[in-house]
Amino acid sequence: HPPPERWLHLGRLLAAKLTGNSAAVSFDFLSLDPHDAIRIYHLYLPVYFWMHNFICEKHADDQRQQGAVAIGLSAPQGCGKTTLVTHLIDLFKSDGMTCAAVS
Repeated sequence: HPPPERWLHLGRLLAAKLTGNSAAVSFDFLSLDPHDAIRIYHLYLPVYFWMHNFICEKHADDQRQQGAVAIGLSAPQGCGKTTLVTHLIDLFKSDGMTCAAVS
């Protein structure tokens, strides 16, 4: 499990993106709109941490693997897949990882 500091750091990055306020990077997460907090801490970050862990495990399992790890995401139309993936790409970039999306 990621340490609390990691949750807060990445949560702040997402809050800045969601609110369009770059000052949100230094905000107190308790002041975040409850709907945004739920999206960040109950959806975006758990999915990101799961994917990040999955990728790291795949690479650790096969030291010779040089290719990409593909992860599919399926959900009903209009539920926010594109928004989620947009934020996931930003999170992977912030960790120095390359990420691409195909729709």
